[in-house]
Amino acid sequence: MRPTIPLVSLGFIALLAVNPAAAALSGFYDSGEQIAALLASAEAGEALSQLPVRGLQFREVTEDGHPVWGISTDSCELSVELLPQLPEAVGKTTYKVHHISACE
Repeated sequence: MRPTIPLVSLGFIALLAVNPAAAALSGFYDSGEQIAALLASAEAGEALSQLPVRGLQFREVTEDGHPVWGISTDSCELSVELLPQLPEAVGKTTYKVHHISACE
């Protein structure tokens, strides 16, 4: 007797093959991608006057799905909104800085 694969299983396999989310990172590694984008940003560095970072805090996700982080130094605290860069095919989401608030 030949083994058979149910049609539903074939559909699920096809969906995984074409869906970029199939290669999504865990929340831990996705947060790492976001933090790397924050710390690699020349704009954020300039807004913080190149002072050492004393704290990072995840704040929220906007209605558009953009993560917002707080970055603080001894004399400044910023909110930084990131813009997700979805892969064109299978791959991970990367991020770039979209908006930086003024120092508080």
